[in-house]
Amino acid sequence: MGNRILKIIIWIFIVMLPTILICQEAGKQEAPIVLRNADSMFGYPTANGSVREFNGNVVLTQGNVTVRSDKAIHYMDLNIADLTGNVIITQSDMVLKAPHINYNGNTRIAVSDGGVELKDKEITLFADFGKYSTETLIADFEKNVTMLDGKSTLKAKFGKYSRKTEIADFDENVIVEDDSATITAKKVTFDRNNRNSFAYGNVVVKGKFSNVILTGDTVINLSKDRYTKAYGKPVLYQIDTIKTVELSSTFNESQPFLTDSGEVVKYEFDTLSISSDTMEAYRNLDAEIYIFTNNVEMNKGNSAAIAQFSIYMKQDEVINLMGKPIVWYDSTQLHADSISISIPERKLRAILAYGDALAATRDDSININRINQITGEDIRINIEQDTIRKIESYGNAKSLYFSSGTDSDEGAARNSSDSIIIDFDLGKVYSILWLGGIQGEYFPLIMFEADPLKIFLPNFRWSDKKPKKREMPK
Repeated sequence: MGNRILKIIIWIFIVMLPTILICQEAGKQEAPIVLRNADSMFGYPTANGSVREFNGNVVLTQGNVTVRSDKAIHYMDLNIADLTGNVIITQSDMVLKAPHINYNGNTRIAVSDGGVELKDKEITLFADFGKYSTETLIADFEKNVTMLDGKSTLKAKFGKYSRKTEIADFDENVIVEDDSATITAKKVTFDRNNRNSFAYGNVVVKGKFSNVILTGDTVINLSKDRYTKAYGKPVLYQIDTIKTVELSSTFNESQPFLTDSGEVVKYEFDTLSISSDTMEAYRNLDAEIYIFTNNVEMNKGNSAAIAQFSIYMKQDEVINLMGKPIVWYDSTQLHADSISISIPERKLRAILAYGDALAATRDDSININRINQITGEDIRINIEQDTIRKIESYGNAKSLYFSSGTDSDEGAARNSSDSIIIDFDLGKVYSILWLGGIQGEYFPLIMFEADPLKIFLPNFRWSDKKPKKREMPK
C-alpha cells in the first residue's frame, strides 16, 4: 500500500514538473507595458517581434509608473518603449520630464540623452543625460548636473540621487551654494534628511557674509549641530582689509579711490591663516570657536606661530596655543608652556606667554649668536602699529642683553629680579626696568666673543622652523 502511494506521488510530480517550470519562468518576467490611451495606433512585425506605434496623447503604464508622450514606439516582445515629444514619467511624488526617453519595462530604467528634469517633493534635478530606475528609485545623471533644494544649489559633472534614502552624491567640479557659503570640491555627498554634507578632494569653503575661507582634503558639515570638521591639512583663512591713505596732487584713472581733498585711499589685505592636521568648528548663536589639532601653523602679517593644539575664539578675538608653542614676531620669538594671542578688531595687540616663558630677539645680523633674552614665569608683549612697544616678564625674571658700539663698549649684561619691563622705541630698546630682588653681572666682549652661548640664560631655546605664509585660494 505504501509503495503504491509513493509511486502515485512520483508520477504526479513528473507530470506537473513542466507546468511548475513554466510558472516559475513566467514569474521571472516583468509586468508588461500597457497602453491606456492614444489618438492613433498601428502595428507591424519586425525581426525583434511585434511593434506598435502610438501617436497623440499617448499614455502607458507599468505598475505604479505612468508615462505620457506625443509619440511612442512599443516593442512588445522586448517590453521596451521609445518615447518622444513632451515625455513625462510619474511615480508617486516624482515627475520626470524629457524630450526623448527610452523606457525598458524589464529593467524598469528610463534613459534620456537630450536633457532631463526630475522633480521629487522639494528638489529638482537637471542634466544633459540621465537614467532613472523606477525600481530602485535612483536617478543617475551626467553633464551639467544641477540640483535645486530650497535655498541650496548643487552643480557637478556627475550626480546621483536616491529617492529612498534622500542622499545625493555629486562628483567632479562640484559647487554647492546656499545663502551663507559656497563650497567647491571634487566630490560631495549631501543628506537631505539632516542637511549634512561631506566634501572630498581640494575642498574650499567660502563664507558669503564673513571673511573666512576654509580649505582641506575632507570637510564634514553637520548642519543642525552647527559643527564642521576638516581633515587633510585644513587651512582657515580670515581676510582683513587695511586702509592706507596717501596724498596725491593729480587725478589718475588708475587711482579709483581718489578723494576730493586729493587723498588716494588704498586697501591692503592682512590675512590670518591657521593650519593643522585636523580642524573643528563650533558655531553657536553667540560664539564661534575653531579647534586645531596636531602640527598647528599660523601666519598673520609679520607674525607666525607653531603648536600642537590651538583654540581660536572668534568672538573673543583670542588665539590660544598649547603643546610646545612658539610665536615669531619680526626678529623676536616667544616660547612657553602656553601662549595666548590677542587680536582685537583683528589687529595683533598682545602676546601672552604662560609657564617657563622665554622671549629671544636676534637684532645683530652679523653676530647671529648674540641673541637678547628675557625669561620668567609669564611674559607679555605689547604691540602697537605693528611694532613691539613693551616686553614684561613676571616671576623669577631674568634677562641677557648684548650692548654694541666701539670695541671697548661691547659687552653683555645678565640680570635677574622679580619682574622686568623693557620699553621699545622705533623697534629698539629704549629702557629696561628691573623690580624686586635685583642681581646682575656684566661680561666684557673678551669673555664671550668666541662662544656667546656659554653666557646664555639656562632655559634658552631657539627655532629656525618659522612657518611660511600660505597662498590663499583664488
